[in-house]
Amino acid sequence: MSWQPPEQIKLQRSFPGWATAFLVVGSVCTALGFVARDYFFVAFPFVLLALALWLNSRKALTLRFDPDGIADVSSGKRIAYRDITHLRLTEQILFDQGSVDRRPEMIIGHRHGVIVLPRGFQLPRMEFYNYLLEKSTLLAPPSTFPGRLKEAYEQEVQDFGPAQVLASIGRDLDPLEAPSGRKLFTLSTVFIVSAFIAWVGNANRELVTVYTVVASFTLLLGLLFLPLFGRHRKLIRKLRAESGIIISPRGLTLESPSLKGVLRWSEVRGMILVNRMNALVRGLLLKIEGSQFLIGDHYACPLNEIWRRIDENVAHEKQ
Repeated sequence: MSWQPPEQIKLQRSFPGWATAFLVVGSVCTALGFVARDYFFVAFPFVLLALALWLNSRKALTLRFDPDGIADVSSGKRIAYRDITHLRLTEQILFDQGSVDRRPEMIIGHRHGVIVLPRGFQLPRMEFYNYLLEKSTLLAPPSTFPGRLKEAYEQEVQDFGPAQVLASIGRDLDPLEAPSGRKLFTLSTVFIVSAFIAWVGNANRELVTVYTVVASFTLLLGLLFLPLFGRHRKLIRKLRAESGIIISPRGLTLESPSLKGVLRWSEVRGMILVNRMNALVRGLLLKIEGSQFLIGDHYACPLNEIWRRIDENVAHEKQ
């Protein structure tokens, strides 16, 4: 390994762009309040939204790298490289140079949560990704397999050797991968507080009514969507807990709740990326004769490596 990360990196606390915009609007409304009193109450939701975004923004972070792991100097916690559960980019399927150039956030998942490196973070992303990938155990065979994949893996290793066989199982769900009702409940709280302040301050009755309606509507939406969000997370966790994949020169062996079987490379007609926000329908779409199926972005092994292994084996089969 030639590239090495700096001994220590520091991330300053960010102030989200939307928070700045809300704060500017709130300040303008506050200034107008000296002309027309009700503008003071119009400013409240914008200022509260800016405050909420700031409180939920990425905190200041200092990371130190040592031979065995990453130390979070800010909190005193330490993440061993072997505890890294996944590496990904937000809003992107593959961790490649093209995706990195779009400046998404980099997510380092570990057993106790995630580390989020911001879009503008000055660090060579691909080199850093390859460093963490080599240090971690993401490409190592899992200790347990779902279904009957263990027997299939042992047979493939016996026939082709461990270097030519990739095996992986479903990874943990990190909090940034699935939707939640937090934003709706935050918005509802902001307008509940704004309505109360406007009512106590004898603001225009219509303004109080508007704030009350918005607060009620967003609270209702949050309550309606909360079970759906919970079911969505449950489905992803169940899918990943029962999923596994093996890739060898012979073919691809898949185990999941909805799809089990072996695919020979001669059957593959094409492969495209499906880049969706929904984690259940995001991944690699393999086209076969008369059908197609999705290899979801659910595995501990990065989708980059799965893509590369499939592409190499299919190309070798066509020679």
